[in-house]
Amino acid sequence: LELIDNFDEGLDLDEEGPGDLEMRLTNVITNGNTDEGVKGTEDKECEPGDDDETQNADPAACAVAGGSVTLVFRGLTTIGNGAEGTQIEEFGSGDVNADIRNLLATGNSDEGLQLGEDDELGDVVAPAITGGSMYAELHNVVTSMNDDGQKIEALEFTGGSGTLTARLFNSVANDNDDDGIVVGREGGVQGTLLLVNRETTGNGDDDLNDDGVDITEIP
Repeated sequence: LELIDNFDEGLDLDEEGPGDLEMRLTNVITNGNTDEGVKGTEDKECEPGDDDETQNADPAACAVAGGSVTLVFRGLTTIGNGAEGTQIEEFGSGDVNADIRNLLATGNSDEGLQLGEDDELGDVVAPAITGGSMYAELHNVVTSMNDDGQKIEALEFTGGSGTLTARLFNSVANDNDDDGIVVGREGGVQGTLLLVNRETTGNGDDDLNDDGVDITEIP
C-alpha cells in the first residue's frame, strides 16, 4: 500500500468513545504528505487544550471513554512528510500496546515516530478513572533527519496507576534536529526502558532524552 503526496495525512484513523483502535500495517509507504504520514487517535474528546488542560470539547464523553490502541506494524516507510512520520495518540484511560518492526522514518518535519498515552485530564474531568498504560516494543526502527527521532511518552494524572514499558532493539536515531530517542513518564508509576544495541549520533540536542524511567542498556 502506497499513500504518497496527499494534501493532508497519508493515513488517518480516529476512534472516539469506549471502543478500541487496532491498526495492523504491513509493507506500507507514506511519503511526501502535507501532514502526518500515518496518524491514529483514540479518545480525542479527552485531549487537553493547548494552554489549559481543563479545556475539553466533551467532558462527559471523556469520563466514559476508555478505548485502547493496539499497533502491529511490519514494514512501514515514512519519508518527507510535513509533520510526524507516524503519530499515534491515546487520550483517556485506555492503554497503548505497540509492536513495531522494520520502520524507516527520515526527513519528516516533526518526529519520525511518536507514541503518546495522555491521561492528564483525569485530574479535572474524571478523577476516579484508572490511568492507562503504555507498552511499546520496537525492533529495527530507523528514525534519522527528523525533528525528534523516536518519542514514546505517557502522561498521567495525579495519583494515576498507569505504567510505561518501552523495549527498543536495534534502534537507529541519527542526525535529528532535536533529540534522537525520547522516552518520558510524567506522573503515575515509574517507567522502565530497555535499550539493546542502539545507534544515536549527530543529534542536535540529546541522543537519549529520558524522564521518569529506569534504564537498562545492553550494547
